[in-house]
Amino acid sequence: LKFSKNNCGRKTRKEIILFCKEFTTLKLFEIRDNALEATGAELLAPILKRFTQLKCLNLGMNEFGCEGLKLLLPSIKALKQLETLYIGYNNIGSEGAKALAETIKDMKTLRAVDVGKSDTG
Repeated sequence: LKFSKNNCGRKTRKEIILFCKEFTTLKLFEIRDNALEATGAELLAPILKRFTQLKCLNLGMNEFGCEGLKLLLPSIKALKQLETLYIGYNNIGSEGAKALAETIKDMKTLRAVDVGKSDTG
């Protein structure tokens, strides 16, 4: 499911995220460039756990910041088949980068992580 560059922002992010929860057998979930921010991350976190077959997750360009990333990390860790994670352009900072590294260090299937331009220090 690709749902990118929709500028959903504050007004429609809840509806968009709730719509996505119906797709539990996804292999690819791309919800990048939607300005979801930390509030959107909080809504998205429990839904991500439902995607047990997910192999590629693209959350880039959503302005999550460190706070939003930390809300997502337990759900990302629960994705046991995840191979590729794009989380760039979210201004996660060095604290977020450390939390991400700690979370993914034991994820055996993860092959690629892109944190491009995340102000990781």
